[in-house]
Amino acid sequence: MSENAMFKLGLYARLERIAEEAFELFKQRREIEGWLDGDTSISFISDLELKWLKAQYHALGEALDALGKQREAIKVVLDNPNVFDKHEASDKTDLITKLKDEEYELSDKLNKLSTFLLDSDKTAQINDEQLRLLQMQQQAMANYHRILVARIFNLETDKGE
Repeated sequence: MSENAMFKLGLYARLERIAEEAFELFKQRREIEGWLDGDTSISFISDLELKWLKAQYHALGEALDALGKQREAIKVVLDNPNVFDKHEASDKTDLITKLKDEEYELSDKLNKLSTFLLDSDKTAQINDEQLRLLQMQQQAMANYHRILVARIFNLETDKGE
């Protein structure tokens, strides 16, 4: 069997796994949705457990979105099997390395900012506007970090493995 044929088989296998994973995640999300919508009694759970359910519901939605993006990326590759030739593979590896370096540096800066914001002695020394801006900066950095991680994941998993 040729390398190209094996590559395609791997992509089709990944598409099958994506469908199975999406089905399981969808079932879990529907169950939580039933609890949150009141179809199932959840009066016995604490506020913390309710927050956890809501977070799980959101996380399952994000996971379903990620699987959908993987599926679309695989379809693009299947429609254009020459999308990654040897030269582009090298460029892709370089890009992943650069993104990982950037993610590491951003993670370090985000951890330092988060540590600073948790120190009430330090935050008491700055005015409310600066504190609000630092909190907004932390949120923006956290969003940017999530995007970098998603890009790295997408680039690393978009090989049909």
